[in-house]
Amino acid sequence: MSGIHEDVESDYELKCIFMKRFFLFAAAAVCMVLAGCNGHQGHTPSFVAQVSEPVDTVVPVVEVPFREKLLTAADVTLTKDLLYDTYTLEDTYPYKDTVRSFKWDVIRNCLAYIENMQRDSVKWVVLQNYKNLNREAPLVRKFVRNAYRRVADTLGVERYQSVPLYLPGDTLVPERYGRDGTLAYLLGEEGGFSRILPITLEDEWLVPRRYLKLLADSTVFNHVIFVDRLYQNIATLERMDKGEWKIPQRQDGMHRLMHRKRRWACIYCNRRNRAWSF
Repeated sequence: MSGIHEDVESDYELKCIFMKRFFLFAAAAVCMVLAGCNGHQGHTPSFVAQVSEPVDTVVPVVEVPFREKLLTAADVTLTKDLLYDTYTLEDTYPYKDTVRSFKWDVIRNCLAYIENMQRDSVKWVVLQNYKNLNREAPLVRKFVRNAYRRVADTLGVERYQSVPLYLPGDTLVPERYGRDGTLAYLLGEEGGFSRILPITLEDEWLVPRRYLKLLADSTVFNHVIFVDRLYQNIATLERMDKGEWKIPQRQDGMHRLMHRKRRWACIYCNRRNRAWSF
């Protein structure tokens, strides 16, 4: 009996030890799980912390200078206001065995160009050497003799009554000639030369100052004369307002109104500061 009792007690002690170890292990596991959860929560970034506060920033406002729209031929209106009817022509008129007309579309395009070139504040100069009064122009680098046996540059501009045009990099020998009366922008001064940009050319040139006439800052071009070299007619126009021109005179060339000598297509300025277009 005593042996049986000892076996039961030993089994009971083993079960108690096993239960104690089981509860200790379970408690340790639960503590580890709770500690892991707490640590994970501690490292979780806060959503509020991620949202940055808006910062008041001042965006600089860049003012773009107002640039007036360039006029086109469609913006130019012509009004007939003839001062007299002698030698006055219709828009289309008979001439000998053919029909001639005034090229109003071309004239409108030129008038728009003349108005646009006066938008900005610029200094105007006129090339002057009428009858070589400012000294005969030097010989250009390459010259020829035209049909009148006169010296001219390779573009056909005669030496007589012309102005020498020098390249900016060479002021010893002129490259070509500029016609008397040609209108140009004055860009600056370089030694004894003036840098100019003729309105009918794309290149800049150096010209001795003696050949230039500086126009007043108040100069405006409100009177324009168009000469059609092919149809031999003349139209005089006067500016009334922006894009508005009136036609006080127009006539043909049947009564020796133009010089027999060939005129070149260009814009000239006469001594009364009026723009001439040939």
